[in-house]
Parts: sequence; C-alpha cells; structure tokens
Amino acid sequence: MAQGQDGRAISFDEEKYDQSYISPSLRGKHSISLGLLNVQTTPDQNLVVNQSLQVGYNFLILKERKLILALKDIYRTEINSIGLHFTLVNPYEHYLMGTYSSSFLAKKGRFISFYFLSEVGLGYHYKKNLKSFDQNRFNMSFLLEFIRFRVGRIPLYLNISGTYALTNNLFNKTPIIFGYMVGFRYYFYRK
Repeated sequence: MAQGQDGRAISFDEEKYDQSYISPSLRGKHSISLGLLNVQTTPDQNLVVNQSLQVGYNFLILKERKLILALKDIYRTEINSIGLHFTLVNPYEHYLMGTYSSSFLAKKGRFISFYFLSEVGLGYHYKKNLKSFDQNRFNMSFLLEFIRFRVGRIPLYLNISGTYALTNNLFNKTPIIFGYMVGFRYYFYRK
C-alpha cells in the first residue's frame, strides 16, 4: 500500500508495475552503497586530486506515484533515503556526512536519468594539515549534490557534489574551505 497525493491509500498489482529495479517490496528497507570518488578540497598545498572510497548506509523511504501521461494505470516508485556516508580520502583526511536524498527534480528516461540537487548533507570534515592554515582540523561541512546520472535500470550512479565548511569566516583572511566530489556510487538493496 502506498499513499497518493491526496493522502488516500493506493493498492496495485506488481504485475502492472513498470519493471524498475526498485520493487515495492523494498519499502522501508535498507541499502548499502559503495563508491569510488575523486575528491579535492581547499586549502591544499599541493592541490592533488585524491581517489577516495565511500561507504554508506541508506534507509529507503519509497512512495509510489501514478504516471501522469500513461494510458494505463502505471505506477513508479520515487526513492527517498536518509543515509550516513563515510568518505576516506587518505589517512589524513575524511568526511562523515548525514544525508537526505530525494528525486524531486529529476528527468527520468528509459536509457538515462538525471537527478538535479538530489542530495543534501551535513557532517564533519577532518583534515590533518589545516593547522598550517590557522583552521580547525574538524570542520562542520555542508554537502550539496549538483547532479546525478543513472544509465539504464541498474543502481549505479555518477554523481557530482560540492562541500562547503560552515566554519568559514568570509570576513577574515584565512583560506575558505570548500571542495568537490566526483565519482560512482553503487547501491546494494536488501530484499
């Protein structure tokens, strides 16, 4: 059972479902994500892009909606999730982010799908060599995923995100801490 836009319960056959990789049986379930990312944060003395590993846990919040332009009653599941993601950049730098992901601004196609501003997060960023820049080693950071791509129906995403330290002082001469993350993330769903 799912909720429609007016709050009523909607029931439907899985036979009439759109054959997406996300099935109605995953509602309220858990997923693990593994990712390989290129991460760059400033200030940095050598400005080297780091290959990073990301591990995440996601609690899925799924909701079905009826396709507006469909001739028959076809439903599609919208996936939202609350997650916790750990990104290991190198032994001297890592992120731990609590995230909320939604597919509100999305263009979904049969072969490729685009998701815009689909994930926001809040957490901390640890970087050992920030003391040389008169900054804290631990900084509260805000994460915004600009765009996410998915090819086909497999749960493999290419995502481009940006981070911004909330401890930045724009009125001081200390360097501003921000960064970007570009990479792939694969989701494993527990059925």
